Amino acid sequence: MRSVGKQARQGLDRRGATALEFGMIAVPVLTLMFTTLALGIFGMYQQVLDNAVRDVTRQVQINASAASSSSNFVSALCTQLLPIANLTTCNSNVTYAVQATSIVSGFAALTPAAVSASGTLPNTFFSSGTAYGPNTNILIQVCWQVPFMIPFASGVLTAGTGGRCLYGIGATRAEPYK
Repeated sequence: MRSVGKQARQGLDRRGATALEFGMIAVPVLTLMFTTLALGIFGMYQQVLDNAVRDVTRQVQINASAASSSSNFVSALCTQLLPIANLTTCNSNVTYAVQATSIVSGFAALTPAAVSASGTLPNTFFSSGTAYGPNTNILIQVCWQVPFMIPFASGVLTAGTGGRCLYGIGATRAEPYK
């Protein structure tokens, strides 16, 4: 009988151990799980932005309506971001720099636009002084303000920029025919 009482006391002594062990393991596991989820969402957003920049770069390359003005450029870009962006706020969440240089100068003559301290671009559209036309080299940079932020993952986006933008870039040569 005595051994049964000792086993019962040992069971009572360990009642809180399970909760303590769960608490020690749950915090790191949940942090890892939510960080993985956040990085997956950021990766999806980056992929959508890259596809949008690629499609708009192609429109500029063939001298479609996206190449006619800055408002048409932003409209074409925001249309491509529709699966995950709100069309009404997209104009205020996207900054860009579109530059052109002659084919003789090559892509080396294009200097990427400077990123501001807040992580945005200057919203320039063919401002390098070179006329946009056939066989023009074109550099397109886009910064899209991320629509949500996860506090512990903010360093992923702000590293080196000061802002919370995802960046996309496209380079092409305008086609010689229309």
